[in-house]
Amino acid sequence: MVRGKDYSQKEIKYIEKYWGIKSIKEIAFGLNRSRESIKQKAKRLKLGGILNADEYLSANQIGQILGKQAKTIVEWVKNKGLKGKYKIMAQGKEKGVWRIKLDDLMKWLKNNQKWYDARKIIPYSLGTEPKWLREKRASDRKQWKRKFERWTRREEELLYNMHMNGKPYKELMKIFDRSYDSIEKKLKRIRDRKTVIFSKG
Repeated sequence: MVRGKDYSQKEIKYIEKYWGIKSIKEIAFGLNRSRESIKQKAKRLKLGGILNADEYLSANQIGQILGKQAKTIVEWVKNKGLKGKYKIMAQGKEKGVWRIKLDDLMKWLKNNQKWYDARKIIPYSLGTEPKWLREKRASDRKQWKRKFERWTRREEELLYNMHMNGKPYKELMKIFDRSYDSIEKKLKRIRDRKTVIFSKG
């Protein structure tokens, strides 16, 4: 393993090419360098946070990227299908950290888009920027514009009737150009209101 040697232009181009595509471990192996050396060099090259190319992320790191609390990420691991492992950080101590593979996180984010707001994810902060993530960010931005827009009586009637006739949330979100949370909260308010009775059909 190379130690203390300046990086050649070829090595720098290699890091710039694969940062965010390969893990730090893979880049280090390809250049016969230590992972810490790769992290420091990438930082000096201003390629973004070291999270961009690391293979594993902690619940806290993921929370920072997504604008969520770490406990929310842990909840996803325990109850919503996100793959993760709890690693004890010191022998004889119970305190540890949840570790989630970047690939597993990306797959989960793609298949569970209702649970987060992509506007909060800075482009390439996850090391990659797939088409589905760009589309969700654009969709969330559009939906946010309507966040404080009042629902009309007609919209409430249509929403309620469509929901009662089995229209899934995903379709309701597209029809009304609203977020999952907005649809869910509005339906709850309609049910709680009790004075509003719409015909089914």
